[in-house]
Amino acid sequence: MARKFWTDEMVEQEIKKSMEILGIDRMPTGPELQGIGRNDLHCRISRTYGYAGWAEKQGLTLKSCDTRTGKRYEEIATNLLKDKGYEVERMTTKHPYDLMVKGVVKVDVKVGKVWFQEGKWRIHTFRLEKRFPTSDFYLCIGLNEKEEIEKIFVIPSLHARIMTISAGENSKWDKYLIRFDLLDTYSEFMQGFLNGIE
Repeated sequence: MARKFWTDEMVEQEIKKSMEILGIDRMPTGPELQGIGRNDLHCRISRTYGYAGWAEKQGLTLKSCDTRTGKRYEEIATNLLKDKGYEVERMTTKHPYDLMVKGVVKVDVKVGKVWFQEGKWRIHTFRLEKRFPTSDFYLCIGLNEKEEIEKIFVIPSLHARIMTISAGENSKWDKYLIRFDLLDTYSEFMQGFLNGIE
């Protein structure tokens, strides 16, 4: 296979394409590029001007701390679950998951904005950032163009051993839309298991 010859213009174009895929309006990070299979671009950025240099060249901001946004949607998810009658405990940032539901179900909250792939296909993207999950479920909150909640997926983490979930129209992930009942099923199983070994 012929070696790819990169020009600055090509790097800038590929950064823009990656931003579209990720649904962001800032410079992507290394893990984000690797998560969408663009290690080639990550390597090129790292070997040339670096992430800060390319961001400056294109007038892009670097990733700010997403903790505030994450915490806000953790609170929204907590209130949503409590309104449905679930007992919910929010975890500290030291924990590898966000919420403990019904005392036994570990839940990670993810938020994804809508974007248009190639200007045609409307897609929500959720960055999981780890191939091997540390939670039992991902609660993925999809926002519309006005940043209002449009879709909520309750996805068993064992079915999502990937870095990024991309859910378009008529997606394979639709079977997990508003499937809060899965939390009950899992909780009942775990409670039964724990009671059986006491």
